[in-house]
Amino acid sequence: MLERDCISVLGIPIDNLTMTEAVDSVFRMIDDYKDSSIPRYIATVNVDFLTNTTSWSSKRSRHPELLDILRRADLVTADGMPVVWISRLMDSPLKERVAGSDMLPFISKKAAELKKSIFLFGARPGIADNAAKILMERYQGLKIAGTYSPDITTEGEAMLDSLEEDRKIVTMINQSGADILFIGLGNPKQEIWFNRNRGNVKVPVSIGVGGSFSFITGDVLRAPGWMQKNGLEWIYRIYKDPVRLWKRYFIGFFKLGFSILLPILLHKAGRLILKIRSQRSYTLNRITINVRPEQRAVILKMPFNATKESISDIWSFILDDKDSSLVIDFSATRHLDLYVMGFLVDVWSYCNSINKSMFMTGIKPCVAKLLKYNRLWDIVKEQNQDNYIKVTEQIRNVSDETAFSYATSLEEGLFKVELFGRLDAANITKIDVQGILESIGDNNCVINLKGLKFVDSTGLTLFIKIKKHLSLHNKTPFMCNASKDIMQIFNIMKLNSLFKVIPDFDSDRFLSRGSI
Repeated sequence: MLERDCISVLGIPIDNLTMTEAVDSVFRMIDDYKDSSIPRYIATVNVDFLTNTTSWSSKRSRHPELLDILRRADLVTADGMPVVWISRLMDSPLKERVAGSDMLPFISKKAAELKKSIFLFGARPGIADNAAKILMERYQGLKIAGTYSPDITTEGEAMLDSLEEDRKIVTMINQSGADILFIGLGNPKQEIWFNRNRGNVKVPVSIGVGGSFSFITGDVLRAPGWMQKNGLEWIYRIYKDPVRLWKRYFIGFFKLGFSILLPILLHKAGRLILKIRSQRSYTLNRITINVRPEQRAVILKMPFNATKESISDIWSFILDDKDSSLVIDFSATRHLDLYVMGFLVDVWSYCNSINKSMFMTGIKPCVAKLLKYNRLWDIVKEQNQDNYIKVTEQIRNVSDETAFSYATSLEEGLFKVELFGRLDAANITKIDVQGILESIGDNNCVINLKGLKFVDSTGLTLFIKIKKHLSLHNKTPFMCNASKDIMQIFNIMKLNSLFKVIPDFDSDRFLSRGSI
């Protein structure tokens, strides 16, 4: 686990790094892979990412899967200057812009020096090949492990057919022996593709770089250096391709401005109140309690003004005691900066990765408002408890069950599937899909999603397979009790018409009314 210095921008963690530090982190991850065998993913976030994940409402995400991937990424850089500007406006300044299109040549240069190999994956046919030739000419000794420009599908029912092709692609990439995989499929396709294949990829570090291969070949010209430095590259790109890009940038900047305005105003108001009250409390307190003889909890009591300084050594507390439940107490807190918000995302991701219980308590209305409008309430509400009594009860009730489970039953010609927890690329392997299809046979089928917390595009393949099976028997598939976030994932993946959606399910009423 690499300790991160990151902020949160509209719910997305952004690492506070210079270009040199980001490149060094890549090669440190390559070295760590020898011991951990865990493939790492690096995302480069610009305005497109922010607007693709953000909805007009602060209550939900436009693209829950992309947001989840970015929150679990091992490193996220500020690809666009607007991200850096936001950090400065909210008094949590990032060191500099670290664009994917700039990282690629910097990393290639160092890879040549350290005898590491790279694989260029994505772009239109021929682009990756030409980019590889240019990079080898530019950096003597650079080893190109391979190039490939496939046609990748990450939405709709055609996703099912892409899984077999994915296996062939991943095998080819793994056999190349590459140390670094540059994925140039564009956002969000490159993130979704890596996420659904993360469990099979044997490359130490993968980096989403969008259209960077075309910048190297000159097929797409970059803005002059002074425009890049001052955050005006978008103007140059619109000038070069107005028909395709003007609407995208106009809507993107308008949506970003709309989404970030209230968080900025709330932050400024909070800072002003702190100044008036002369509060300068940065100290974080740590308490360890015994919930029961074999179970402990570490309580981190956040200060009145929770800032970067207050979390400077917090990771040592967390990493030193992995077995204890973690409780973050905000009862004394009235304001927090983007670094503390970034820490909340980072610790949430870490606790999920090792199945460590995490809770929050004592959140006051002013802090709740900050978290909601900064698009973090979806994380907080899952962990939030009103007081220590409820926290203790929850810790005692924590079971050792896996993050995902399912149950099936057959009653009077109706086959029911119930899903619980998190259905993603890692957990779908726990489902006996073929066994479910055989059990359905020519019966009617309903899937109850009341206990399902999250599903990604790979998890959606289960629904596609059930739909295809039922279609062979002229049966209508039903789905019930889906949350708004789950339905949004179906919508964004163009699968909203896959099942007939019913609000609730009662088997007796369902069968008696002849709803099938």
